[in-house]
Amino acid sequence: MNDDNSFNSIEKMMEFGMSMAVAQQMMQTMNHAMQNMTTPQFQQVNVPIPAPGVQFYALVNDIPQGPFSEKELSSHILANRVTKETLVWIYGMSGWMQARHVIEVAKLFAMMPPPIK
Repeated sequence: MNDDNSFNSIEKMMEFGMSMAVAQQMMQTMNHAMQNMTTPQFQQVNVPIPAPGVQFYALVNDIPQGPFSEKELSSHILANRVTKETLVWIYGMSGWMQARHVIEVAKLFAMMPPPIK
């Protein structure tokens, strides 16, 4: 009785043995390749960190306050805590100036919606 699904025949035993030998050879090759594989090593790279943007200072109720981001200063303008007459200062200025005369602040007033009448 010849059953092709059993390991009783010598051909099946030979086929199984050769498949195991090929699989073992593949495992050895893969192990060798993995052991000899190198990964790139990176040297320490100094990446410049972007500046956080302009930092604003404002004289609110005669008290210097800040630093404020542009978004924070816009919210103070919207709440009318900072007006065009408020004294402001940003890095690089020689002294405090009215907000209307500082371009970076004056543009924020231009972006505000008009008051509701």
